[in-house]
Amino acid sequence: MPKPESEKIVFPEGLEIIGDGCFEVCTGIRGEIVLPSTMEYLAVNSCEGLSNIKWIYSVALVPPTCYFEDQASGFPKTAFGTPFESSTPMGITVYVPRGTYDLYYQSNGWRYFNTFVETDDVPSTAITNVTASPQNGSDDTIYDLMGRKVAHPIKGSLYIKGGKKYIHR
Repeated sequence: MPKPESEKIVFPEGLEIIGDGCFEVCTGIRGEIVLPSTMEYLAVNSCEGLSNIKWIYSVALVPPTCYFEDQASGFPKTAFGTPFESSTPMGITVYVPRGTYDLYYQSNGWRYFNTFVETDDVPSTAITNVTASPQNGSDDTIYDLMGRKVAHPIKGSLYIKGGKKYIHR
């Protein structure tokens, strides 16, 4: 039976850790991976060998800590693999929140990649095709990605306000 393939893997808000070997050599992932703003840690081999992915979006304002280990070869082992071995391609584009390029570029594990692009345009994570109804005055109500009202938004999290997604700063 053929293995299922996916064009996009979108991890939900609230996820903090991707564990050891979780997606190791998942060649069926052929599009993009979207890591939520709550992501804190990518463990050893958690994203190694994703040879067919084209992009990674990391919504976290602080780069998630990546497993990192110096090797005798001089090429470190990271959550994404070891450079120049059969690992996740180093040349894919990693999209990061605007203003965080230097943080990602200088972070162990993330330095593995060659290309970072700052963006505010993050692929949809839970709600698509939102239609806003006209209202009197401005609506400052904040919703989470499941459509629930949020009384106290958390810095760095993704929300919806006025029918548009935004990262609360």
